[in-house]
Amino acid sequence: MQVGKRGHKVRLVLKRVLILEENTDHLELLTALLENNFTPIDIHTVETIEDCLDFLEQTEYDIVLTGCFIHNICITERLGHIVERAGGIPIIVISGSGDEGIAAEVIKLGASEYVVKTKKALEKIPLLVTKYFKKGRKVKAKSPKEGFELNTRLARELDHLMQKARNLTTEIATKSVPEDSVSLDTLFTQIQRLRKMIQNP
Repeated sequence: MQVGKRGHKVRLVLKRVLILEENTDHLELLTALLENNFTPIDIHTVETIEDCLDFLEQTEYDIVLTGCFIHNICITERLGHIVERAGGIPIIVISGSGDEGIAAEVIKLGASEYVVKTKKALEKIPLLVTKYFKKGRKVKAKSPKEGFELNTRLARELDHLMQKARNLTTEIATKSVPEDSVSLDTLFTQIQRLRKMIQNP
């Protein structure tokens, strides 16, 4: 709690930020900028696009900051996947060079902003983040058809995981593979998560 004007207590809402950046110096700079300007804040950092997608699946973030080139891959190649997994979370792409073609492409693919890594632009990052914190995520209403198709895909994935779990259990029972409780636990965790997603779309 924080005391606001006229002595009223103001409840501070924790903001969660995901940063995708392979450059350690840039990562430290962005983290320091955010920590110095926002409180409370929870910052998660990843260095690969796959990790970014995994984190977005597991946690609900308020904003995503990403570099433009991650391990020599231009973010435009996978930005569509990130936007889809983000589910309306604002995404700011921060680039080392001002390429108008890439800038236009990332906005077309669903990014909220394209920022060039100049000293002046980086100083404005807190203002940009504040703007999107206030806006919140853009929630796209799903049509009944989209909801049905999503549940169908989830059901198929659930069937696939169930069959995989049954096969692994049988193989362990017949001693054709060594006992691996970690793999089974992981499978059953995935199955439970999918069931919850189907029951609470």
